[in-house]
Amino acid sequence: MVVIDLGGGQWPAVEGGQLRGPDGTVFSRRMTRMSRRVGDDLVAGGVPVVAHWFGGGLLQWCDGADAVAMWRRSRARVIVQPLPPRVGQEPWWTLGRWESPVGQPLLVLTGHC
Repeated sequence: MVVIDLGGGQWPAVEGGQLRGPDGTVFSRRMTRMSRRVGDDLVAGGVPVVAHWFGGGLLQWCDGADAVAMWRRSRARVIVQPLPPRVGQEPWWTLGRWESPVGQPLLVLTGHC
């Protein structure tokens, strides 16, 4: 179980659709706007979760129990349709599937204000 801040020099790469995991594995964006149900299945299968919210300065890698906790905190605000009106200070999230060159999945929660 681990939570790692991936900030720093990774912001431009993430905006361009790539991310380097803590072990050096490079992941590329494959799919965006996935449903909560798909996220449930992948998180239950042990897939790491990255929370990416430029407006909040958040670029954080979570795996194990920390990935499950991040998913539980964010799941209710994951949307597939266009963004609803802003309510409160919490972001809305879109869920994307990113993959390594060998097909290892990664879930990326992208925050929207």
